[in-house]
Amino acid sequence: MREEDPFLGENDKEAPEKYRTYFSVILGVVELGFLVAASVVLLTTEEDCDRPVRLWLKVLVGVLGFHSVFLLCAELLADRISPGFGAAYIAINSILQSFLFLWMLMGTVWVFDEPNSCREDFEEGYLVTVVMLSIYYGLLGLLLLSCVLLFCVTCFGSWRILNLIKE
Repeated sequence: MREEDPFLGENDKEAPEKYRTYFSVILGVVELGFLVAASVVLLTTEEDCDRPVRLWLKVLVGVLGFHSVFLLCAELLADRISPGFGAAYIAINSILQSFLFLWMLMGTVWVFDEPNSCREDFEEGYLVTVVMLSIYYGLLGLLLLSCVLLFCVTCFGSWRILNLIKE
């Protein structure tokens, strides 16, 4: 039998799953935008450059497509799947996110390394890649800023509470 947490209300017990669902929907929408933009560029242009930007976009489309389907299936089937699926979900998602982080670093090196002929030879692919990298790094910076703010609030909030208790 599971011990009830006295600090959680009835509505708070479902909060982690609800927030995971919200986060998955936001991530899915961003990935869908990336998928559509990269697919349109790959299907409508034949240009290429001396850097493997076209390959980078193809692999990104494949990985994001798999990740989007995985997120969708995990959220739709979350109630019907065994409790052990949580660990597998976290493992697969962590592997995919780690690969995407490394792939974004590779894209950054390939696109911004000088001399770069992609700006003239494969302009559409270059622009889509720069926009995707900008959005990705912007979201990553927002996440890091949120973590720093949460850390500061937690540390200073705990310190303030401890001072109030001592008084």
